[in-house]
Amino acid sequence: MKEFLSQVSKLDSYTRKALNKIVKVALLLLGPIVQAKARELHKKLLVKRGGENSESFTASDGWLWRFSKRHGIRQLLLQGEKLSADRPAAEAFVVSFQDFIETEHYTLHQVFNCDESGLYFKLMPEKTLASSFEKSADGRKTQKERVTINACANASGSIKLPLLQLIGKARNPCCFKNIVRDQLPVIYTSQKNGWMTASIFSDWFHNSFVPLCKRS
Repeated sequence: MKEFLSQVSKLDSYTRKALNKIVKVALLLLGPIVQAKARELHKKLLVKRGGENSESFTASDGWLWRFSKRHGIRQLLLQGEKLSADRPAAEAFVVSFQDFIETEHYTLHQVFNCDESGLYFKLMPEKTLASSFEKSADGRKTQKERVTINACANASGSIKLPLLQLIGKARNPCCFKNIVRDQLPVIYTSQKNGWMTASIFSDWFHNSFVPLCKRS
């Protein structure tokens, strides 16, 4: 037990020193980064002792919580706010929609949910780990480059990924050079603002969604 506690203390000490170095070059300190560094240091400690590499230490979420508690590390919100949804309206819709499905005798294979969402693919996380004595955490300038994704699947889950649509601003993005678009796992289209429009949706519905549903 004494040797085990000694190893825990060493791992904690080495991990904390490594995190201090990371914080100096990066503003964000995320849980997965801490866990990955702990696993790396644990392997090095085993090698130093002459022991064999072990996969028993996984730096789980529970370990991260205890490590943070021991060293006074907590999460700080960098920016943004949490929006609340209209729960009563959502609950009422669920009831009315279920009644409609039962009345029309639809199956789960025939019920689809389609929704679009903006994806800020360069946006950094809003939270970072910090010591208890730090009252705030500075953030970087928000990267607002976005694309629109349109995902659709049926209630049974038998039809989904092939219908994913990606809408960007560029007609021929540089990242698509020497790439056959038909082999991509997404359907890429472009619009000057990267938004979903009625014409884009109509084209996707008639030329992608309907044919795939018929084949399925």
